[in-house]
Amino acid sequence: MSRNALFTAGIILLVLSLFSPWFTLTFSNEYMVRDNLYEDGKKIDSEWSGYEKYYLDHSNEAATWDTTKNGNTESQYYGNYSYYREGMETNGNIDSLPGFLYSIYKIIFVVIALSFIVIAFEAFSSNDDLQSMKSGITLLLTVILLVFITGVKGSYLADVEDPVMAQSTNSNEYVNMTSPIGFNTLIANDTFTEYYELTNYSYEKVILTIPDYDNTWNGAYFTFRAGPDPNDLEWDNAYNNSDDLEYYVWFMTSETANSNDYDPNGAGTGIMVNISDLGDSEDDTSALIKSRIIQAINGAGIPLKALSEPSEQVWSKMSIESVNFGYADDFSNNWWNGNFEIVEQGFTEYEAVEGDFNYKINWYPSVGFFVTIISLLSFLGSIFREYF
Repeated sequence: MSRNALFTAGIILLVLSLFSPWFTLTFSNEYMVRDNLYEDGKKIDSEWSGYEKYYLDHSNEAATWDTTKNGNTESQYYGNYSYYREGMETNGNIDSLPGFLYSIYKIIFVVIALSFIVIAFEAFSSNDDLQSMKSGITLLLTVILLVFITGVKGSYLADVEDPVMAQSTNSNEYVNMTSPIGFNTLIANDTFTEYYELTNYSYEKVILTIPDYDNTWNGAYFTFRAGPDPNDLEWDNAYNNSDDLEYYVWFMTSETANSNDYDPNGAGTGIMVNISDLGDSEDDTSALIKSRIIQAINGAGIPLKALSEPSEQVWSKMSIESVNFGYADDFSNNWWNGNFEIVEQGFTEYEAVEGDFNYKINWYPSVGFFVTIISLLSFLGSIFREYF
């Protein structure tokens, strides 16, 4: 290839470098959460990726957010162009990196203009007469490349004001921009909540003191709730207020043609205990009534179990315990002479299961820079062609 051809190729490459980014940052972040942060929720995979590309006269930023659930992916995109000259005219100032690159942009235009002058003069004078000018252009381009590679990092950090590009605070790991080239992966440990895990629970339990026949009347009743179905429990829903879980035990103390005449029609499902066959003359009616309450509750097919409890008092005791764990809204002796004591409060406890962010962040001189290097080599080749 002739000297003129190499020099012309160098000019073309230098012009092309103006249309390519000189400095690029790429970044991505991947993580997974469960739907609604439930332990049994569907997996939701998220990936955020983007880039910042810095040309000599403008910058281009773009980011994509992909969310995948049940095999379906939804994407969101953001992009923006920013021209340095417009920023200066609008704001009256310019950030450090855009200003740095825009200065190189103007100097390269000077190099291109000088290069065209050399091409024009070669038609009217000997090549040897233009060697010094070609050498000067080559030297100026070399200085431009050296200034860029040594100054681009500092200019970028002057704008962001922090050399930390990514961090994992819990593990004290950091990715710092210490050079103009960096390829990094960082796992940020325990950074966000993937889901909540059930770690502790208890079953609601109440001890009842059962009054005797003399202290029980038609339609007397007490109410209680069963613990929620475990499938209904979540970290943000520890209670089910459905009437399906509410019950009331009521007493019929005398015979009637229609037992419903004495039903107090409390909230939820009623459980009748018929003690009409008992009387004042019978001994220990409290124990008999307790036995019938236990039989009625255990035979009702509900998520509660009733058991006899020891008693040192005249009146007998029994317990009602929820089959399902969790908050059951206590006990209420709405219209009844018995007493109660909640010995175990139903509850659930959830703890957050923390997940990790997977960061990838890279920065490097980009296409425009390397095209300019090739342009420099072409200029050098045009000067020292005779030695090859």
